[in-house]
Amino acid sequence: MRVHLRKGTREDLSLVARWNDGTSPEFLMQWAGPLFRHPLTEEQLLCQWGPAIDEVPRAAEANSGEEPGTRFYAIVAGEAVEREQTVGVVELGLIDRWNRSARVARFLLGDPGHRGKGIGTEALRRLLEICFHELELHRVSLAVFDFNETAIRCYERVGFRKEGLIRESRRIGEEYWSYFEMGILSSEFECDAG
Repeated sequence: MRVHLRKGTREDLSLVARWNDGTSPEFLMQWAGPLFRHPLTEEQLLCQWGPAIDEVPRAAEANSGEEPGTRFYAIVAGEAVEREQTVGVVELGLIDRWNRSARVARFLLGDPGHRGKGIGTEALRRLLEICFHELELHRVSLAVFDFNETAIRCYERVGFRKEGLIRESRRIGEEYWSYFEMGILSSEFECDAG
């Protein structure tokens, strides 16, 4: 299956909101972290991703010559170009050109029918190509809950390594969740892609 990324649009925000209709606060926390509140609304998404999808740069960025610190991508997949569809989203945030680093966040394949087919792995590879080849970053990091074994395997397949366990740091109801910090360096991705 062909998988690529494209710049996210306002229409993608509607899709993300729909994918979250009827889900639980736990589902939202698992893919989006503590940024959003359940139930997820398009307004929340617009507050986070609006600047990344606007065609007109914000005044501070226009004056500084710098790009936004967050990029929002739609994950597009299909057997053929004419049958491609948006199946997920991913955010690249905390883009730091001085330290040449960024962070993968809010990574979601919307329809459960698209999960387990390698789409997430390929989307992550495309994102790392952007990070290491286009943006010329040195390091990319992410966080993943320690019980999310499927996601951990996906991240390890493309070269991410566990760098530490942050214990019981996210409260869900009366329970606390722990997460792994993971990272990959440009040299590690080059070796894996090699």
